[in-house]
Parts: sequence; C-alpha cells; structure tokens
Amino acid sequence: MTQTPPSQPDQLPKDAVPPSATRWIIPGGLLIVLLVAVLTTVSLWEARQNALGNEQRQIGDLVLITSQDIQRHYELYDLLLREAAAQIVDLPPSRGTGAPANIIRRTMDASRIPAEMILISESGKLVASSRHPTNGEQAADRDYFIIQRDQPATGLYLSRPFRNRLDQEPCVALSRRLTDSHGNFAGILAILVPLQSVREMFASLTRHRSDAISLIRLDGTILVRQPDLGSFGGFGLNVFGRPNFQRMATAPQGSFTSTSEIDRVKRYYVFSRVGDLPLIVVVGVGMDAVTAPWQAQWLAGAATSVVLCLLILGAAVALRREMLRRFEIEQEFLRLSQTDSLTGLPNRRHFDEFGQREWQRAARQRSSIAVLMVDIDHFKQVNDRIGHPGGDRVLREVSDIIRASLHRPGDFAGRYGGEEFAIILPETDAPAAAHVAERIRAAIEANTAEGVAPVTVSIGLAAALAAPKGTLAEMMIAADHALYRAKETGRNRVVSSHVARNDNLRPLAC
Repeated sequence: MTQTPPSQPDQLPKDAVPPSATRWIIPGGLLIVLLVAVLTTVSLWEARQNALGNEQRQIGDLVLITSQDIQRHYELYDLLLREAAAQIVDLPPSRGTGAPANIIRRTMDASRIPAEMILISESGKLVASSRHPTNGEQAADRDYFIIQRDQPATGLYLSRPFRNRLDQEPCVALSRRLTDSHGNFAGILAILVPLQSVREMFASLTRHRSDAISLIRLDGTILVRQPDLGSFGGFGLNVFGRPNFQRMATAPQGSFTSTSEIDRVKRYYVFSRVGDLPLIVVVGVGMDAVTAPWQAQWLAGAATSVVLCLLILGAAVALRREMLRRFEIEQEFLRLSQTDSLTGLPNRRHFDEFGQREWQRAARQRSSIAVLMVDIDHFKQVNDRIGHPGGDRVLREVSDIIRASLHRPGDFAGRYGGEEFAIILPETDAPAAAHVAERIRAAIEANTAEGVAPVTVSIGLAAALAAPKGTLAEMMIAADHALYRAKETGRNRVVSSHVARNDNLRPLAC
C-alpha cells in the first residue's frame, strides 16, 4: 500500500478553551494598575496640599512678624517725635536754633535708632538735623511738609519715598506738625527712615532666590522691595493700577497665587496691613520653591508607582502565559490519552465517550445514526509476510485512508483495537452509510504498493433512528455481527446489519 496523506484534521475535540481566569488576568492587572495610579495620585496631591499648607503657615507667620516689627518701629518713631516736639514747643524764643538742634541730637542718640530727625521751619527751610550739618536747605516741596502745613489734623504722616538731600540716601519721612502757643503752624518735625535698613531686614528674611518681600504704600508706591526693583522700574515704582495690588488694597490681609507683574515669576503671596499705617507688607514665595520638597516626593512616588505598575503588568502577563502553557500541556496530555499513538486516530476510550454523547444528541433530536466496524483482512498473514514494522505501516495507511474518506466534520473514526477500526456517522441512514463504507473499502483495496499483495478490509454496518431507551452498545453489537458475516461470506465487502431484534432501535433499510 502507498501512504495517503490525511485530508481531515485531527478528530479530537476542537472546542476546548483556556480557563476563564486567563481572560481576566490582564484586565485585572490593568484594574490594579489603575487603582495604584489613582491612589498614588491622591497621595501625591495630598502631599502637595500639605506642602502648600506648611508653606502658607510659614509665610503667614513671617508676614505677621514683619508687620508687627514695622509697626513697633513706627510707634517708637512717633513716640520720639512727640517727646522732641513737646520739648521744642516749650523752648522760649530767646534760645535760638541751637537749642532745638541739641534736643533732636539728644533724642536720637538716646534711642540708638539708625534714623535721622530733622526740624523744618514754617517757611520750609531745614533748621536742624540729628546727623548732618545744615545750610538752610529747602524742604518746602516735600509732600510731608505740604500735607502737614495744609492739613492741620493730619497727625502722624508717612511720606512717599524720596532721596535725602543731605546724603542722597533713599528714605521715607514720618512727620508731625508743630504749632506755636497761638495754634499757628510753626513748622514740622520729621524722622527720616533710611530704606536700606528695611531692605537689609527683608534680605535676612528671604529663604529662596525666588522670594520677594515688599513694603508698599496704600497709594501703590513701592517703598522697599527685596530683591531690589533695579531695571524693573527703579526707585519708588507705583503699581496702583495693577491687578495684584488691587487684590491687596481691598482687604486687610489675605493670600493668593499669581504671576508677578514686575519680574513675571509665579508666586504664592501673603499680605497684611501694618496696623493703622498706610502700609502693606507683602511676602511672595516662588511656586517652584513652595513645591520643591513635594517635587522630590512626587518624583520618588511617581517612579515607584511606575515600577510597581510595570511589575504588576509583567506579573499578570507572566501568570497568564504560565496558565496558558499549563492549559496547553494539559490539553496535550488529554490528546495523548485519547489518541492512538500508532495511527493518530482517537483511541477506543475516546471513541466510546464521543459515541455516547453523539447517541444522546441523536436520541434527543430523533435523528438517524450509523456505525461502521472496519477490520483488515488476514492481518496476521500481512504481519508474517512483511513483518511487524510493515504491519504497523499498513495500520497507519488504512487509518489515513479512513480519515480521508470522511468528508463531514461530524463524522468520527477511531482505532477500536488491533487491526479493527470503528466509525460513527451522525444523521446518516443506511444507504448513505453503505456508500461511505464502500468508498472506504474501495480506496483501501486500490492503494496497493508495487510488489505487495493487496490489503483489503471487511466492513460491518448498522444504521437506525436513535431512541432514548436505546444505547450505542447495541448499535456496535449489530455492526460487529455484520462484520463477522462479511468475513464469513468472503471478506473484502460491506455487510449491513438488521437491528430489529431490539425494540429500542428502529432499523433503517439499506
């Protein structure tokens, strides 16, 4: 015989699917990754809010302390002005200008304050200074002189920033009006506060390069800013019309985040009024500095989260791959346990299981079913003639021909034992089953190798309408009886069985 390649696929069940758990491993891993990402995001957001909260409290404390410190200094300045003014007003006119100058110097020396007290006459001429000699310099054009002269009820007045004409240092003046015994304007007494000392104090309070601390008048004039305004507007820049200042001018205190209109740095600002003075203290901390501690935590947390997510996904992929590998191994073991190792056809155990399921299905549907029993004629003589390896080759070739002769997906063939094969033909009546059996018999007889005697088969056939009370075993017995009759009547033929002996089987005529 010549080998005929199989035209039908392996007849083991093809409906085996991997465990349902394998379908959920990757989605489950993605869900865990999403959960980790959400938890990490929430944790990092809370850490950011905590960092902002801590910075807000520190900045708020700094603004409060700075505001209180400035207010204490200005209260001290006011006290010095009151004491000096009371002594100067009580002086008799005969004492001349030397006595007021002495009072001013003694007052400032005793206070040890790095500021300058000056006395200006009612005409606006500089009369005396606690620090510099005077030559009758004029101050009638200064706002603090004009306000005190024209508005008697002004009280303590904080001037706009200006440069001291005696030393050209930037400063502001805190002034009080002097009146004579008749209540007439008699000049002013003022303390010139150098702004450099305030800037140095602010410089000691900054912690980051992006910090900005400012002291601003309510009219929008910046008295002091650290870092210095420099090219951003210079000395005495007025920001009254800018949105950031308007937010501060409308409330006694508060905070907000905004981009500076001076140097375009985004900062978190906290501001507060300085007591009853027309001043606002503003501390701005760059958002980069505010979030710097959180940035390091964010990078570490994000990196950890990414690594964890990758590990989870990797574990999910590896677990799914392992489960599929185990499933494939199990399926291979199952296939091997159900397959005849020599012919590749299903073995008898698998044939019996399939046949029982097919019988039950046919019984439910009241459909026909046919069974063929195929036996190689004189197989012992074949073995004796060509040896057992040759006999094995014949078995494989016969199984290939049987497989190739079954054209429908539902047809099922198996090795029943030794040189015997069994075939189940669902929804097949006796004539159709006989046609298939004859096709198998003829194909085997035609496949004769050169120099080898022909190999033939005898086939027994049984066909019936399946009934619930019947069994496949009865069909197999009937087909087996038909096979014996085929052998007894000359072999190399197909014989149909009559199964009318059992009421549970209703035979189909050939």
